Amino acid sequence: MVRLITCFILVFLLQSCFCISKVKNTEFGYVRKKEVDKYNFDAKLFQKLDTFSLYEELLYYKYYEKTFERDQRNGKTFLRFYNNGKFSYFPRIGYDSKQLKLISNYRLTRNDFNPLKSLQGYYYNNHNELFAKTIVRGDGCRAQKNIKNLTVKGDTIILSSKKDKIKKYYVKRRTDKELLAGWKPDW
Repeated sequence: MVRLITCFILVFLLQSCFCISKVKNTEFGYVRKKEVDKYNFDAKLFQKLDTFSLYEELLYYKYYEKTFERDQRNGKTFLRFYNNGKFSYFPRIGYDSKQLKLISNYRLTRNDFNPLKSLQGYYYNNHNELFAKTIVRGDGCRAQKNIKNLTVKGDTIILSSKKDKIKKYYVKRRTDKELLAGWKPDW
């Protein structure tokens, strides 16, 4: 009986070691997964997106509660679009993860927008609908795709999901060009 339990524990530990190696991470812990560029990316459809600006999350709408909320307890979230159908999702900027608190009077720095510190994202069109897809760590040892509808209205981007009924609103923010210059996605 002891041998059987020991064998189960050993198999479980070995399996978990193999799982960890299946998903690549950046040095900052964000998942990277090779995706085949099979997305229908048409540059004409994305002329409304400013690839030299940041879009800051301001509000999100909870469908079931019928409320708008602004939650920046865990720092600010930004989107940065690139002109090749890729984007970066930068969560928790201005948040000290070790102290578990916001950094007071935080000023954005160039290093905040290093693509290695972001979720891997793609934007594309399918049957004249726009979509944004991020790659996140899923259950177990797999990378999981998180797909949202993307709507552009002037300087506002809306990411919505039919599944969880939440809409997130991102507004274009003026930034110094030096913050974004030279960064390219690593995926």
